[in-house]
Amino acid sequence: MVGKVLLLIVFAYLVFYFTFDKVAPNKTASTMGYKTYNILSPSMKPVLNEGDLVVIIKHDFNALEEGDIVTFIDPHKNVVTHLFVRYENQTVQNSNGQSITEKVIRTKPLSDQDGNLTDSIDYWKINENNFIGKYSFKIAGMGSIVMFLQSWLGLVFIFLFISFIFVVRYLLKTMKKESIK
Repeated sequence: MVGKVLLLIVFAYLVFYFTFDKVAPNKTASTMGYKTYNILSPSMKPVLNEGDLVVIIKHDFNALEEGDIVTFIDPHKNVVTHLFVRYENQTVQNSNGQSITEKVIRTKPLSDQDGNLTDSIDYWKINENNFIGKYSFKIAGMGSIVMFLQSWLGLVFIFLFISFIFVVRYLLKTMKKESIK
């Protein structure tokens, strides 16, 4: 009974988490405390590889240290995970047309697209609104599995797997009833 209650609580949490993640994907880390992302490029090799699943945790934008691995939204609206390099100040115009100074971060990849180590700094400057969080840990290769399970073929696989479990369970119950008679 306790196991069923715990399973129900875990299931309800996962449904809530994934629903929230679909509604506000870039706010999941700040609201829920963490978020997972798949690594899609070799830009962070050898630390993070394509196909890794990374867990990003909520973190104070103003408390980053050089070398922290951070996740943010770049100017092209892509989610990127790179190294934090430094803070800078940037002058921008607010909605009233007034010039204000805001703190931004500069980041860099570890590797270029060919996997060669690089020291080049990203051209973009990331403000606090586009900062998602700080890297916590990775599960090597799990991102590839998650991407498969999110595809149409993966959903078919999940449906068939669950159906298979129900059929086996039904057959086992039927066989048990027959052996009792």
